[in-house]
Amino acid sequence: INVFIVIMFFSQIVIAQNIQIDTIQANNDFEKAQELYSNKNYDSTLIYYNSASIIYEKYGLWEKYLESERNYGVTYSKIHSNDSAIKIIKHALFKTQNYIDKNNVFIAKAYYSIGVRYMYENQLDSSLSYYYEALQIRKNIYGEKHKDVAQSYHNIGNIYRYKSNYDKALVYHTKALGIRKDVFGEKHYK
Repeated sequence: INVFIVIMFFSQIVIAQNIQIDTIQANNDFEKAQELYSNKNYDSTLIYYNSASIIYEKYGLWEKYLESERNYGVTYSKIHSNDSAIKIIKHALFKTQNYIDKNNVFIAKAYYSIGVRYMYENQLDSSLSYYYEALQIRKNIYGEKHKDVAQSYHNIGNIYRYKSNYDKALVYHTKALGIRKDVFGEKHYK
């Protein structure tokens, strides 16, 4: 029995070390993908985000998995289609829904990114729906006075402007401007 306990103890140490090595690799892949994205090397970016996503999923690191998949989808839309990017991000949201609280910054970013992709496809009602989801989550997390809440109001205002609903657009842009003045100050460029 003592030999069995010793073997189990050391096998747990080896497993823990493998997890640590793998997650360090995933974090490095994620950072490399971000660097490649900023240099507009999108094909290579996809490879590194995918590698990170696989490891994050393997170990149940759901927030990191969702962020990596969201970034994969955003990058994918740069060289392929927004429709496929939307499917990628929606799939990641579905896969993580039982593991991440709905009021989570990564969930909000995923909804926001889907809204952007729908806007690019001129599917304004769908875009608006996802922007509202992101707004609600951001307000739940940050309260009313936060730059991300202002960005959500701004994008909702843009959708209403694209739909020629100028009164509603003005309401949302005014809210965004008011928050930005409070957060950044009167003379800030934002």
